[in-house]
Amino acid sequence: MPLLSPLILIFWIYIDTFYKIEDEKLVYRSGFLRGTAEIPNIKEIVKGKTMWSGMIPALAKNGLIIKFNAYDEIYIAPENNDDMISDLLKVNSQIKITET
Repeated sequence: MPLLSPLILIFWIYIDTFYKIEDEKLVYRSGFLRGTAEIPNIKEIVKGKTMWSGMIPALAKNGLIIKFNAYDEIYIAPENNDDMISDLLKVNSQIKITET
C-alpha cells in the first residue's frame, strides 16, 4: 500500500493539470497546486525556459514563466506556448515576451 500512494499522486497531477483564461485571470491547476494570476498584472512571459524552483503547476519542460505583480512568478507548460501567449496578449497587450 505505501507504494501505491505516490502512484496515485502522480496520476492525480497528470490528469488534473490545466490552464484557462477566465474573467481576465489565468487560472491554473495541477493536483493540489491551484491559483490565479490577474492578466492585467502580468509583466513578462519568459518562453522556452524551465523553472526548477517555486510555483510549478506543470508537467513538461520548455514552458512559460509568467511574471506578475511585484515579485510573483509561476511556471506553466500549456500544450501550445504560442497559443497561450497570444490569448494572454489579447487581454494585456503590454506583456513583455522574452525568448530564451
